[in-house]
Amino acid sequence: SAADEFLLLFTDVASPRDVVAAASRILGAINQPWRLGDSRVLVSASIGLAMYPVDGVDPSSLLENAHTAMRRAKEGGGGGLHFYVAALSSMAEARLQLEAELHAAIEDHQLTVHYQPQFDLQSSGIVGVEALARWAHPRLGHVDPTEFIRLAEETGLIVPLGRQVLRTATRQVAQWQCFSRDGLRLAVNVSARQFLDPSLTTEIEAALAESGLDAALLDIEVTETATLQHAREADAVLARLRSVGVAVTLDDFGTGYSSLSQLRELPISRLKIDRSFVSEIEHNESSAAIVRAVIDLAVAVGVGVVAEGVETREQLEFLRRLKCGEAQGYLLARPMPADACEALLRRGVQDRCGVARRGG
Repeated sequence: SAADEFLLLFTDVASPRDVVAAASRILGAINQPWRLGDSRVLVSASIGLAMYPVDGVDPSSLLENAHTAMRRAKEGGGGGLHFYVAALSSMAEARLQLEAELHAAIEDHQLTVHYQPQFDLQSSGIVGVEALARWAHPRLGHVDPTEFIRLAEETGLIVPLGRQVLRTATRQVAQWQCFSRDGLRLAVNVSARQFLDPSLTTEIEAALAESGLDAALLDIEVTETATLQHAREADAVLARLRSVGVAVTLDDFGTGYSSLSQLRELPISRLKIDRSFVSEIEHNESSAAIVRAVIDLAVAVGVGVVAEGVETREQLEFLRRLKCGEAQGYLLARPMPADACEALLRRGVQDRCGVARRGG
């Protein structure tokens, strides 16, 4: 290779998407301003990509085709990436464009927060809301949250995105406390990348101080898989969260492989039963048994339990019979903008007051 050319070999690649994610991170790092003495220097790079075995089965063929792809990237103006196969390059360009647009949307505060109510299954009252990011793209319309959240995680944008959701949601839910007798909880999802970010605890403390929300009403949801894959770091993060006074829910519970001893030692407040089990409880005895076991386990270790993805009356009644504490899902309420959620909370207060008046 020439003095300004470098060869990178990626192994165990599942799909072109993985290659694009890695190459995008490299471009992002290179595009950061560099300081040389008193000067601020900007550099860029062009990346050509060749995939085995589609673009070659031997090193020389792959290298030659990657070099061809790099020349095409330079011909396109430089600073981007190009696959040897044109169809894959179109996909890569679309992804890079979406990444740039997501970055701009976060910087310009274009993303919004929707709220999905969580219900107490005994009283049927709303006891909390889960904050969910939504993106109304000016060109594409509403972007699937799964798509842009995955993109944010792959590029590191999940950290500033998560910060915005946390700040927005804590301010909003602090204002909604007047609609709850016992305190309205706020659940905020934290990805593995956010969970391990050193600034997480500081960001949470700042959001609580700014909003005035009681720390005990903030529920940080972290996946079971994230705590297991990074067990040593997870212990330290959970200890810091506990010192702040926030609650922690183990999300997607049942999809990982935590042992009972680990569960007993983790400072968590709730288990969240994954929707994949809830959706099957009517027709799959194994899923029903897992849901039953998780509820029994939560009771045994003294933590709460919430079931997500409740979509049918039969699922709801099944959970009630098993004395599941809380649930959320499309049957009960879909994620909704703040004004619609506030209207729902107001109606709940009016219903309680109406019952009290009729009863008096």
